[in-house]
Amino acid sequence: MRFHEYGSGDAPAILLVHGMACTCERSFSPLIETLAQTRRVIGVDLDGHADDGTTFGSIRSQAAQIARHLRSCGITRLDACLGMSMGGFICMDLVCREGMAVGRFVYDSGYVRPLPFPRPFSHLVAWGFGKVAAGSDNPVAQLGMRWLMGYAFKPDQVCRTASYQSIYACEYSCMTYRLPDNLELLDAPTTTFFYGQREWAIRQGMQIVARRLPRMRQVCTGRFGHGELMFDHPAQYVPLMAQALLGPATE
Repeated sequence: MRFHEYGSGDAPAILLVHGMACTCERSFSPLIETLAQTRRVIGVDLDGHADDGTTFGSIRSQAAQIARHLRSCGITRLDACLGMSMGGFICMDLVCREGMAVGRFVYDSGYVRPLPFPRPFSHLVAWGFGKVAAGSDNPVAQLGMRWLMGYAFKPDQVCRTASYQSIYACEYSCMTYRLPDNLELLDAPTTTFFYGQREWAIRQGMQIVARRLPRMRQVCTGRFGHGELMFDHPAQYVPLMAQALLGPATE
C-alpha cells in the first residue's frame, strides 16, 4: 500500500480511496487539484494496485492499514472521506470498525449487496478486467464488462499492475461484505451516496444502506455507468464531489 499527500499538512484532512483495479492518480487527479487548495489530501494506492509487490487481501485488512497510517500521522479525525466503489466499503470499515471519526462521508457508487455464488462470479470479473486491461476484443468479455459497468469500459481505466489474484480478492471481498452493526454512525445529512442511472446493482445496494441511514443524501448523477462520470466527465465530477466533501461555500 502506498500513500500520497497533497496540499498543506496543517489543513483539515480529506481521505480518498479508489476502487477495484484502479489507482489514486487514475481516479482522482482532477479532484485533488481542487481539494488541495484548502485541505490536506491523503490518497491511497491499495495493496495489489501500487506495483509494490503486494497482493490485495480483504476490505478489512485495507481499512486496518489505512487506520494505522492515519494515526501514525497524528490524524484521529478526518474532515471528510470519499470512497469510490470498493473504496466505499473500505471507508465504511475505517469509520465503523476501525473507529476513525469523520465529518463528511461520501460514497461514490460505494456499495452493492452480497450476491449468490461469489467465487465463480469473482473469477469471471477478474477474467473480464484482465481482458480489458490487455486491450482484448473478446466479445464475451466486452459484453460482460458492459453489463457489469453499464458502459464501454476502456483499457486506460484499468490499473495494469493489478493481478488476477488481487482483482479476484477485491471482488470476492465485496460480494461477501456485511454492513457493520454500527453503520448508523454515518446517519447524517453530511453523508452522501452518488449513483448513476445505469448502475443497477449500486442502486439496489444504496436502497439497503438508506434503510439504515435515513438522513443520508441520495444523489443521481445522470445516465452514467459505474465510474463513467469520474473517468469521462471530470468537469461535472469535480464540482459535484468537491461540494459534498467541502460543504457549501458559505460554511
